[in-house]
Amino acid sequence: MNTRIDKEGLLSQLSVDIQKINDIRKRIGAITPNPFIMLLIIIACIVAEVFLLKTEFINIENFVWLVIFTVFGVFAFIESYKRKKLEPVRQMVNKLRAKMMHLINEDFDYIVDEYIKEDVFASSGLINKSGNKYSGSNLVKGKLGNTKFMMSHIKYEDEHGSGKSHHYELIFDGFFLVAEFNKNFKGRTVVLKDIAENFFGDVIGSWLQKNNLLNDRLVKLENPVFEKKFVVYSNDQIEARYLLSPLIMEKLVDLDEKYNSISISFIDNKLFAVLPSIDEFTLEIPYEELIEDENVWFSFQNMNNLVETISAIINELGLNNKLWADDIIESTASVQSEDFTKEISQ
Repeated sequence: MNTRIDKEGLLSQLSVDIQKINDIRKRIGAITPNPFIMLLIIIACIVAEVFLLKTEFINIENFVWLVIFTVFGVFAFIESYKRKKLEPVRQMVNKLRAKMMHLINEDFDYIVDEYIKEDVFASSGLINKSGNKYSGSNLVKGKLGNTKFMMSHIKYEDEHGSGKSHHYELIFDGFFLVAEFNKNFKGRTVVLKDIAENFFGDVIGSWLQKNNLLNDRLVKLENPVFEKKFVVYSNDQIEARYLLSPLIMEKLVDLDEKYNSISISFIDNKLFAVLPSIDEFTLEIPYEELIEDENVWFSFQNMNNLVETISAIINELGLNNKLWADDIIESTASVQSEDFTKEISQ
């Protein structure tokens, strides 16, 4: 990982790419039509609609709705026009961002428009509520030490109602990490933020934990600081305690304090983790106008923050350590590697 690139060095290495993007942006020119022309288009559309419609249907109320729909239609067309005109610039900016990721770590790939598949997200056991709108972006994938991983931004929502009552309920908006263990374990262990005990107190919170119908059996561990922050469920009590060693529990507490919130799970020889979206992970580079050096540097710093987060989780939780060297099954690991790299992103 190259964390020694300063602002001047970065901009020097990217200067040719930035210049090419700005040259294309200049050739494209203005992306918003002249306001006077827009007004003439709206008036012309309204006049044409009134002329085409039967006059008996034109009253004050209908006329007002006609004007509203026409204005919205024109602005929707303008937005579509802008996106189409700027698409070459967007693609070049995305390639620039991928190059920036390689400057941080040449073994990491960054694909702006891809993200981890919904079925992989659901299989993590970290989100108990179901939704019907799943989207994402900013996929980072690669290998750190012996550990293959993927991480992307995920937005998960539940759409309700229609018409005036139509709205979206946000279930999750943050980053989702999948890392391959390269070790064989059979159980399912989920470590969630302990909302119940923190909110309701020890007695009621413990009762809610034990009677949580959506999870496996509650695992009680001998670390009061960890127990205050997390609640653990597993279908294999012995394996859960082996996975969550005293050192791992300490590291999870540290990671939770550093990133404000973290939940993890150990399932199918993989580690899953969810983190909230924070400003330090904002990776976009505005491209509607000319690319500015400050925006490139800001994106690079945040990209570095994201890479450091991935490295911290993998290294702090010891994913590269051979906890169960005698239990590793090489054939299983090789199949997992192939599936892992080809099937969990979209």
